[in-house]
Amino acid sequence: MPDRKFVLFDLMIVVANLAIALAWQRWLAHVFEPRFRLGLQWRPNGRLTGNQYYYLWVQLCGPILVLMTTTGIAFRLRSPRPGWSELRVQPGFVAAIAVMSWVVPAAVILSVLNLVVDLGYTIPFNKGEVPIIIIDKLTEIGTIVATAWATMLCIGQWRPEPGWIDRYNRVVGFCWIAYTVLLVVVMRNT
Repeated sequence: MPDRKFVLFDLMIVVANLAIALAWQRWLAHVFEPRFRLGLQWRPNGRLTGNQYYYLWVQLCGPILVLMTTTGIAFRLRSPRPGWSELRVQPGFVAAIAVMSWVVPAAVILSVLNLVVDLGYTIPFNKGEVPIIIIDKLTEIGTIVATAWATMLCIGQWRPEPGWIDRYNRVVGFCWIAYTVLLVVVMRNT
């Protein structure tokens, strides 16, 4: 299949997803603010603790990576696109679907729990802890991507498309793996 060129509509997808990511970051800043406020008050040595770095990374990078992933899926599903049999062997598309298989259920759980609390029911933790509990699990996404890619390599289904769309999705997949490694390293050093 010939490579699809980057067009104005693709740029519109990027801008729309970036706007959503920035709005999500603003919401996360509101959620994390009570826990992170101590990190904004500089210590005498001018350093943040590892836990504060962790929440800073989660707050800044998590939403952007999630929306970069949805952007990649939107790019891939626009026509002309390859058939499903070709998509399932493209590592970039597989990484994006693997990420969204974790993000979508987490978003549904977060929405339902917030709705339950808003309706006046009690849950065994504070409302502000619900997003933190789910977002803390973002460290698992890099592992999911690495596992999906390792499985593709083991069964001989790794067939990247030479175009920019699959390459974009592979870069985002590598970003998820790097994000996971950075978060694990920061948490181990606390």
